[in-house]
Amino acid sequence: MFDDLARLGSSAAGDYEIEKSLRFDDVGQSYLSRTFGSNSSDTSKTFSCWAKRSTGLNNYQTIAGTTQDGYLESRLQFSNNGAIKFTDRDSSGGTTDANFYTNSFYTDTSAWMHIVLIIDTTNGTSGDRLRIYVNGSRVTSLTSETQPTQNYAVQFMRSNAVNFIGAGGTSTTDDFGGYLADIYFFDGSILGPENFGKTDPTTGQWIPKAYSGAGYGTNGFHLKFDDNSDVTAATLGKDSAGSNDWTPNSFSVSGAATDSFEDTPTNNFPTLNWHQTRAVTDDRMHSAGLGIDWSASHDNASSVLTMGMPSGKWYFEVWNRTDAPGQGNFNLGLFPDDYANAKRCQNTNTWPGIETGSGISFTGADTYYVNGSNQGTYGGTWAENDIIGFAVDVDSGKVAVSKNGQWADGSGNYDEANVNAQKDLQGAAPYFFAVGDSSGSQDPKATINFGQRAFSYSIPTGYQKLCSKNLPDPTITKPTDHFNTILYTGNATSRNIVSGFDTGLVWIKRRSGQEGHVLANRVIGADSFLSSNSTAAVNTANNCVTAFNSDGVTVGTQGIVNDNNETFVSWHWNVAGAASTNSTGTINVSLIANPTAGFSIGTYGGNDTGGATIGHGLGVAPDVVIVKWTNGGDNWCVYNKNNGDGKTLWLDSDGVVPTGSSYYSSFWNDTAPSSTVTTLGSNGAVNGSSRNYLVLSFASVEGYSKFGGYTGNGQTDGPYVYTGFKPAYVLVKRINGGPNYWNQHDNKRNPYNVVNTVLYPNSDDDEESYAVGTAGSPNKNFYSNGFKLESTHSEVNGSGDTYFYMAFAETPFKYATAR
Repeated sequence: MFDDLARLGSSAAGDYEIEKSLRFDDVGQSYLSRTFGSNSSDTSKTFSCWAKRSTGLNNYQTIAGTTQDGYLESRLQFSNNGAIKFTDRDSSGGTTDANFYTNSFYTDTSAWMHIVLIIDTTNGTSGDRLRIYVNGSRVTSLTSETQPTQNYAVQFMRSNAVNFIGAGGTSTTDDFGGYLADIYFFDGSILGPENFGKTDPTTGQWIPKAYSGAGYGTNGFHLKFDDNSDVTAATLGKDSAGSNDWTPNSFSVSGAATDSFEDTPTNNFPTLNWHQTRAVTDDRMHSAGLGIDWSASHDNASSVLTMGMPSGKWYFEVWNRTDAPGQGNFNLGLFPDDYANAKRCQNTNTWPGIETGSGISFTGADTYYVNGSNQGTYGGTWAENDIIGFAVDVDSGKVAVSKNGQWADGSGNYDEANVNAQKDLQGAAPYFFAVGDSSGSQDPKATINFGQRAFSYSIPTGYQKLCSKNLPDPTITKPTDHFNTILYTGNATSRNIVSGFDTGLVWIKRRSGQEGHVLANRVIGADSFLSSNSTAAVNTANNCVTAFNSDGVTVGTQGIVNDNNETFVSWHWNVAGAASTNSTGTINVSLIANPTAGFSIGTYGGNDTGGATIGHGLGVAPDVVIVKWTNGGDNWCVYNKNNGDGKTLWLDSDGVVPTGSSYYSSFWNDTAPSSTVTTLGSNGAVNGSSRNYLVLSFASVEGYSKFGGYTGNGQTDGPYVYTGFKPAYVLVKRINGGPNYWNQHDNKRNPYNVVNTVLYPNSDDDEESYAVGTAGSPNKNFYSNGFKLESTHSEVNGSGDTYFYMAFAETPFKYATAR
């Protein structure tokens, strides 16, 4: 993973906690500055930091830079499309002597990322003189690159020049909007990212670790931001490695205006989501995602939190900065997960509580709303500068509101010392806090505090700050133990494809040419497969998938899975052991189940009886059931809860099942699956007499898998789908019409954003990659907590169209780094 770098020390074993971060407001022009004396070296330098973006992503934003004499310029920054850019120019007239521009876009606002810049111009290998690492891995896919000449004196953090962190200079351009933490600079030393981070063996994610070596050099430093006793360089800008302190500009360390936060790479806090609001290009959000100022041209919308509340009891506060005329349109509430408009974003009216199915909300005019209905008086009116507190008890499905430390009594007064007048949360968890403006003429304003800084009032007994440390521990901490994507190049020789676990189901597709999909499973056995793009019966070809192993599968010499020099992708699901008879339903099933991961594989014989049932072994009702007749030709039938209990999709087709309630009911008997069985109709595609079937059942597992839906908006700023994890795989299908292909995306074929490489389960077509910004491309971005559509293509984001998706995790959001 790393270059052969000089090792100047390693951290001791054990967890490393980063205590504080510093907030940089791209609107308020806050930055750190320092004028260096003579450097130890201008040819060997290392810069490391953790960054969390939040606002102003459509602008250039500088992490650190050096400016002088009107010409000298060296900057490490995010470009206006999210790429990381480094530019170095000398003082001879502004000529660019060194640069790189990543082909990947880093626009995730929900989590932290680690960046290491290495300047090594004494290196004899020209391509290694500038190197950039993100979350421990070197970025080699670059849109443009100019490597410096050997021994070139790089201007970044230069001697006898003014250096900046969080800004490109003293002007108001290119300022950073977000949070920075644990910043290191080494003057004269080359250190790899393994000196500052490591892969957590429990989660598989890159995490910080303490640097314990020496060798910072003359102008080297370590900024921890852990002393916020004063806003001066002696504390907030203090160099923990020596005396190279930095001067803070336009920062505060007091009260609600403080820029010193507990939001760090080791304890992530939510902000308002830049990508889940009415328009990502507007200027309503500020204060690094904690402040929002509505204006007449940006009204009739809500901005939604980056962190859902799946369970637990949470407390947070809102500083109401709204003047008197706007209080009735100041809308604070909680969306349920199944409220579709909260995902639609661009040009979509979304107000919690005020619309049907939108949850619950409270306003400053002493009213509260539930699913589109005004419920009348609650606790009294709000005024400018009031602190509005929320106590959200997801476990009991309740929420209560306070004003200036006093809780509502439910009858028009805020006069209770303890949580009172709880109201029912609506819809399904997780719940999402949202701030709305329901007026075209008033301009509500708010600043939110989830505990990143001190609360104004005491947390109620039993409630917690909303942050990653306090999120419930997921059942599956390392999803790659249950689902994994493996890429390989064929060699026409029998070989093992290692998934790292007992593969029960493998799905293989040739990427570099036209070839059918191969789905093989442990229950039917090796040397047998089905094709998702075909209605055909099981193919019993030898030398295809020849064995199911404890750590993957073996593929033979068949070109469909191992043609020489061709590229392939294989998706693996973990279901271990031998099949056994499940007699829970009226039809016995030969079944292997992995209830922990919400997945089972079975085979059964049909009986042509509507209302017959088959056991699935999951212990909870499956969200998705896929059935295929194996000894004859018929469609792959896909039940999903978003499509309705009687309806089905066809995995092998780009269309939808013809309308007609009797036809629908013949598949699933108009009956939702229960915690023990799936109910079948009498249609021959799922339950014909003397027919044998394969059944795959999937149930959502918090932090590992999610099967749901969304409504398209027809904009390149498309819907934001919160999954509660960083996706590894997403399958999407339009369900309200067609023809529209199924779309498959994963994190191995596109390890960075944009996710623009697609395969089609219903087609034997080879892989397609769409250029970023291509009209009609089905592109999307994977983020640390879900995915966002970046396309107007009808297959993934037609205006008003409804979609079904299946998603599996790379890592739960609790542990995720930004992508």
